[in-house]
Amino acid sequence: MTPVRTIDVNCDMGESFGAWHMGSDAAVMPFITSANIACGYHAGDPGVMRETIRRAVEQGVAVRETPILQQEIGRLDELFITGTTSDVTPIVQLDGRPIGDGKPGRITRVLASALERKLYGTAPANNPSLAAAR
Repeated sequence: MTPVRTIDVNCDMGESFGAWHMGSDAAVMPFITSANIACGYHAGDPGVMRETIRRAVEQGVAVRETPILQQEIGRLDELFITGTTSDVTPIVQLDGRPIGDGKPGRITRVLASALERKLYGTAPANNPSLAAAR
C-alpha cells in the first residue's frame, strides 16, 4: 500500500495592531491548513490575535508554530513563505542548500495563482518571484 503524503500549508497571521491593518487573513484562511499567529518578528494586538484564532478554529485551520530545522532542509520538495506583504513567495535555497530542484514547486505556483486571483482578480503573470516557474 502506498503511503499517503500530506502537505501542511502554513501562514503567519494576526499581525495587525489596532487601526494598523496588515494582510488579508480572511482571504488566505481557506487556502491553508495551519497558521502561526503573530509569530516570528511580528506582533499583533491581543484582539487581533484572538479574532484570527477564532476564525482559524471555525475553518478547521490548526494554530501552531513549526520551525524548519537545519537537518530537514535536504528532505524538502519545496518551500514557500506567506505573509502580509509577500503573498506566496517561493524559497528555492536555504543556507546555500537547494530546496527540491531549486525552482518554485508546483504547489507554490498553484497557491500563488489562486491567492492572486482571489486578492487581485488576476493570474500571477507579473509576479517576479515566480518567473523561474513559468
